[in-house]
Amino acid sequence: RNGIEKCMTENGYSRSMITANIRAIELLLIFLDMNGYPYNPQIALLWFEGCRSHFGQEDYTIRRALLLVADFHRTGRFEINSVFREVPRAFLLIPEWCKEAAYRYEGYKIQEGWEVSTLNMIRSSLCAFPGV
Repeated sequence: RNGIEKCMTENGYSRSMITANIRAIELLLIFLDMNGYPYNPQIALLWFEGCRSHFGQEDYTIRRALLLVADFHRTGRFEINSVFREVPRAFLLIPEWCKEAAYRYEGYKIQEGWEVSTLNMIRSSLCAFPGV
């Protein structure tokens, strides 16, 4: 708990986001303790899917916190920049006829050093063209 809280604080996360992440981890630990289970990423995700509807609008935040913990369990470090998606991005599903040009354009923007949020907006915009 302290490791992820410290890492998120150092990376500028809001107090509410940190609290939601810590809450998710604490709820999982209570579940594991009550049932005598050791930590296991698969058990954590099964638990989450079983009670996801109770988390309301925080469900994606809580899922991400659990995936960060699973990543830490696997690698031994917190990678705050990790992105955990449930569905593939539309940009990865664009038609074959335009992939080369779209990926080349994306490559130019990456080389120019654009922020991740701007790159995501560019990718989204490319997918909005008719026929894509």
